[in-house]
Order: sequence, then structure tokens, then C-alpha cells
Amino acid sequence: MTQATSMLFATAFTVLFGAIYEHFSHGVYSYYMIYAFVPLLIAAIVYLLHARFSKDPPGALVRNLYTAFSATAAVGMTAQGVVIIYGSTNKLTIAYLTAASLLLILTALARLMELHKLKKSIPAISPEPPV
Repeated sequence: MTQATSMLFATAFTVLFGAIYEHFSHGVYSYYMIYAFVPLLIAAIVYLLHARFSKDPPGALVRNLYTAFSATAAVGMTAQGVVIIYGSTNKLTIAYLTAASLLLILTALARLMELHKLKKSIPAISPEPPV
């Protein structure tokens, strides 16, 4: 629940930052900057849903990787938005997309490993032998 609250505050900050930045950009806007809050909002919703409905919530490694993914995606979108609003292009912002994609893949793999380990630790219920 703490990570969900942190993500909601980060989402609010990103929305406020984008609004202020675009206010002073003299009518130039970027969809990257407008929607930079979305990865953080999705992370907050995922954390809230896991806290409320999941019987086996993700471990610390999965949560940290997912938080790193959403933060990297939000920072990358903000950086791309700044570059576009400035009126330039920069191929170095692709590094954020690459890093965010790698973090998302690592998150999915870590969660699958957790679920596999959890499945192995639950003893199988064998049926009663016939009499």
C-alpha cells in the first residue's frame, strides 16, 4: 500500500510538472509530456489491486523492478517531451525505451519465477486410494 501511495504522489507531481512546463512553452506541446504520468498511474493501480485482491502479492524484487520500470518510462517520456517542445530531436532518448523494456521483461521473469517457486512449495493433494 505504501508503494501505491508513493506512485500516486509521483503521478500527481508528474501531472503538475507537465502542466507547468507546457504552460511556459508558449503553446507548443508534446503528447509524451502530456501522458508521462500514465506509467506511474498504472503502477499505482497495479499495486492497489495487488494489495486488495491478491492472495500471493509480489515480492520485493518484483515490486522494485516494476517501480524502476514505471519511473524509467515516465522519465523517458518527460525527456522526450522536453526535446520535442524544445523543437529538436535526439536519438539518445531511445535509451529510456530500451531500459524500460528490459526492466519490464525482468519484472515479468521475476514474477514468473516467484509463482513457479510458490507452486512448487504447495504440497499436492493426492486422492484417497480406493478401498
